[in-house]
Amino acid sequence: MHLSEVKGPMIDLSKVEGAMDPILTVRVALSINNAEKIVFVDVFSDTKCVSWLMEQVVQKAWESYGYEPIIYALRTEESGELNPQDLIIETINGNFERVDALYEGFREKTLSELYHNACVREHVSPNRNVELALENQVPGELLLSDACKRGINCFGSTVTQSAHALAFRPYIR
Repeated sequence: MHLSEVKGPMIDLSKVEGAMDPILTVRVALSINNAEKIVFVDVFSDTKCVSWLMEQVVQKAWESYGYEPIIYALRTEESGELNPQDLIIETINGNFERVDALYEGFREKTLSELYHNACVREHVSPNRNVELALENQVPGELLLSDACKRGINCFGSTVTQSAHALAFRPYIR
């Protein structure tokens, strides 16, 4: 059978990341709560720039650790600070070169965003009553009294795990 005989849409497998091995896996280090964390980013195309890598690090840090760094640059020991427009494959020397993320803090998130992220990371289904309680909260304070009145076991594992993952102690009144 020739390619001309195949019916239906053609799929460019180079655009399907799961269909091929990455050409490079970049290891990016950043400090979160005084602990070094490593984010791994698979690169599937030789046309990706350092700016794309920075975006991927932000996304993966949020998904893995619940923090979204405001990255202004990436740096390697060999090359120093990387230019955002440079191609990754031309600036990073293989899978074993350490890349450091330089950032100026973290984006503030709402309690609701933090709760949803913590639930995903802890593999816990979000509780609708907690979601409702979080929608009108003041930043820095978590009041679950209304949610508890609606039938949440405020001291149960779901709320406790989520509060632990959010890195703050809930003040329940």
